[in-house]
Amino acid sequence: MQLGAMFAIWYILNIYFNIFNKQVLKVYTFPATVTAFHFGCGTLMILIMWASNLYHRPKLTRSQLAVIIPLAIVHTLGNLLTNVSIGRVNVSFTHTIKAMQPFFIVLFSVLFLGEWPTFWIVFSLIPVVGGVALASFTEASFNCIVDDSGAFVLSTIYSMCTQKFFEEDLLQDTSAYYSWKASSWIEEDSCPEYMLKSEECLRKERERVSHYLHSSSETNLLEKVQHELLVTYANRLLEKEHSGCRALLRDDKVEDLSRTYRLYCKIPRGLELVANVFKQHVTAEGTALVQQAEDAVSNYVNFVVVLLHPIL
Repeated sequence: MQLGAMFAIWYILNIYFNIFNKQVLKVYTFPATVTAFHFGCGTLMILIMWASNLYHRPKLTRSQLAVIIPLAIVHTLGNLLTNVSIGRVNVSFTHTIKAMQPFFIVLFSVLFLGEWPTFWIVFSLIPVVGGVALASFTEASFNCIVDDSGAFVLSTIYSMCTQKFFEEDLLQDTSAYYSWKASSWIEEDSCPEYMLKSEECLRKERERVSHYLHSSSETNLLEKVQHELLVTYANRLLEKEHSGCRALLRDDKVEDLSRTYRLYCKIPRGLELVANVFKQHVTAEGTALVQQAEDAVSNYVNFVVVLLHPIL
């Protein structure tokens, strides 16, 4: 039970560490400094444990240090290169490559130490190599376009499993979340503020897909977000009295109108909604101009009649 709990805690903390590390390296693009910070934190924790007797300080001989130090240097270098990789590519890609570690250990043992593996060791590598191959075929960041039927089958199986066990719940929760957000924003925000928030949400969802999900999930996920934010409240949003599209057209808000076009052009028949508001604006402006012209003519006629009345 204790061993199982330790494994579970290790996996949970490792997942959190990798996600947080990716977020840090996206903002602070200095993997060597981040690695040094990790090394410093680990060293400080060990010193605290030794000083408080939570863990007894080991007694090492010079011969043991001679063996440990090269391994520690190589391990530190591995952490550095991992951070470099995480900072530049998807987390999933980095750990897919790292999953090949047992294969290369066996290979290097043969090449450099002359230790040939037993049949069972080689047999145990098959799931590792197969898993990496599956991930490689289905990972968007390093997937190649091939006509190989096996790759197509693996990718299809992966997509079906993702949709069956994960994507349905993800889409349902995403819809509920953005429905709640939209119901609040439509009451509090002006049309430009609402559009700006919607554009930012779509950008963040694309980033999440590229970092944590399979590329096949992107279309369905973005459609859900667009529907909840831009379709459900479309008429109410575009026709807001003091900040809707008619107000933007009247005040020549080019940047906000451009954002409106960018958002609604990606939605099926979305531009029709914008075009209807534009049509109403043009009709109203044209009617007002015609009315002004008629009033001007009427006023001119009345002026002439009044001017000529004494003569007549």
